[in-house]
Amino acid sequence: MKKKPEDLVAEIRAYCAAQQDPKKAGKWERYLREGYDARGLLDKDHPIWNEKQQEWLESYGGLGLHGFLKAGELLFQSGKYEEGALAIRFLKMRPAIPPLLDFLRPLMMDEERVVHQGAGWFLREAWKQDPQPVEAFLLEWKDSTPRLIFQYATEKMTPAARARFRRGKSS
Repeated sequence: MKKKPEDLVAEIRAYCAAQQDPKKAGKWERYLREGYDARGLLDKDHPIWNEKQQEWLESYGGLGLHGFLKAGELLFQSGKYEEGALAIRFLKMRPAIPPLLDFLRPLMMDEERVVHQGAGWFLREAWKQDPQPVEAFLLEWKDSTPRLIFQYATEKMTPAARARFRRGKSS
């Protein structure tokens, strides 16, 4: 039977529910003033971020980029921190930056601060892997999208490189 994005999402959610630790979730809540809905699996050494993530990537590799994008869309719907983080991490492991930028487009004008943070974080990490398409994407949005996205996206750039992405500056 061919595996589907929905199968991956169901497997992830079952694992997260079985492993949840509300005490640890509460520990990290104070850092996110907008609210934090997590299962308490944030510790970097938790198997979800290492063994399980790799296991799911191997087991569901046949989904391809579009399948992982669909799974990511479903994972983000729950609002659970770990599920959204896994969606990003799965895509980060795939070497296809331009299609991921297309996936990000609808989020660029979102009103939520945490979306701005997440989009900026993603763009910063994508820029490290493949600067050219990310810089073109940033130039496209520099005069219209929230500045917090650019603050995160450009924080590893040199001051001169960052200056290119200020509003009103010509590239």
